[in-house]
Amino acid sequence: MSNLDLSGIYFRHLTSLPWILEDLSLHLSDGETALLVGDNGSGKSTLGKLIAGLVTAERGNVLIDKSDLASIEVSMRPKRVVYMGQTSYLQFFCSSIDEEIRFAAKISGAVLSEVYPAYPQFRLPDDRTLKPMDLPYTAMWRLQLFLFSVVFNPSVLFIDEIVAPGARAQMDALEAVVARRSENGQVTILAYQRVLRIEAVPKLRRFHLLEGRLHEM
Repeated sequence: MSNLDLSGIYFRHLTSLPWILEDLSLHLSDGETALLVGDNGSGKSTLGKLIAGLVTAERGNVLIDKSDLASIEVSMRPKRVVYMGQTSYLQFFCSSIDEEIRFAAKISGAVLSEVYPAYPQFRLPDDRTLKPMDLPYTAMWRLQLFLFSVVFNPSVLFIDEIVAPGARAQMDALEAVVARRSENGQVTILAYQRVLRIEAVPKLRRFHLLEGRLHEM
């Protein structure tokens, strides 16, 4: 079972600026999914990057599976926590879909024969020789979701914004990922500007990120 604990988090980009996150705390465990709702600039992306160790809090603690994030070697962090950013096209490195999958598997230690069966569920091209950058933006997002949720399969996954959530293919892929992770006892965090209707998620909690703190809805 996975756990995420944030306690007394304070973050700002410069000491001369106001806090972006102020005395923020959160506990998620055992298959819980959190939907974080907040306006642009409210700190959703900053919180996701902080959870993944891409930025560091000025004060407070981040624990992943009861281990201090700072104590987890950088090379081991993708197995524990992944931040899935908004700009999918910046997170591809290879010249074909299949090379991307193999590259992610090499980093994460995943077994290819175990991850390939999930590929069709994301409504991605059968031809995996295609370049990721040639895909429609919505398909890029689903490929990114496949790589991070299936190939990396971390204890904690932070998904920052959902591209075109009104499209059925997007929500089908997202709901399948969240349901599977919940069943496996993993923690998933979704960040979006408004409340989303997400089906078949038994342990869904909703939070409003306002003035640097999380308020459960």
